[in-house]
Amino acid sequence: MMTDQNFLKDIVKATSSGKKPTKEQLEWYGMFLPSTPLLQCDLSKNKNIMDYLWAIIDEAKEADINFNSKLAGNISNSLSLIDRDGYFFDTFLKGVCTEYIKEHIRYHFDLDIGLREFWVNFSKKHEFNPLHDHAGLLSFVIWMDIPTKSKDQHNLPISKHSGVPAASDFQLVYTDVTGSIRTHSIDMDPSMNGTIILFPSNMAHQVYPFYECEDERVSISGNIFGKTSPWDTIKYDTGS
Repeated sequence: MMTDQNFLKDIVKATSSGKKPTKEQLEWYGMFLPSTPLLQCDLSKNKNIMDYLWAIIDEAKEADINFNSKLAGNISNSLSLIDRDGYFFDTFLKGVCTEYIKEHIRYHFDLDIGLREFWVNFSKKHEFNPLHDHAGLLSFVIWMDIPTKSKDQHNLPISKHSGVPAASDFQLVYTDVTGSIRTHSIDMDPSMNGTIILFPSNMAHQVYPFYECEDERVSISGNIFGKTSPWDTIKYDTGS
């Protein structure tokens, strides 16, 4: 709810003259500043989707098409995934991505989107993803198997006395409406297995290394592009 534009002037005038501001003049009103939401969904509730994702991971291991050179990650093994007949994109992603783009991204082409890049990361201890962003309109991450507990990682000697413990965390980095740099961290814990998050592709993010665990962390990522625009020359703006 907006107030009269003289609202603050009236308060200043009343205060400087020694008069007591009226109750109406002291009333504050909230204004919601522009923001871009993140979307999260628990895929573990859908056995068919999870079984399908594990099946295409097994196929990726057999095909062994390395994807590392296309990625920022300092990770020993990343493999290309194939979404067979567009099953995952068409049945799960397309609808929500289309609505997200309509609502939050000003898209300069016909709204026909597709999954262009799709891969799986097998991360070992000490490996990490430096701060980076992606190409496309929207990106997503699905955590398939997280072998460590966030509480244990944050309690390691390198983190336990830190004011900002971050060992093993996934972290999004963005500027707020004042221009200040902000972060949003997601604790990596087995409870996150099967979770997908969806975010604008140009939102910077990074993944901190985990320690003292010999098991791999398995995660899937992908980028959503506009199918009717040139793949490598897409122009878009984040909505305000």
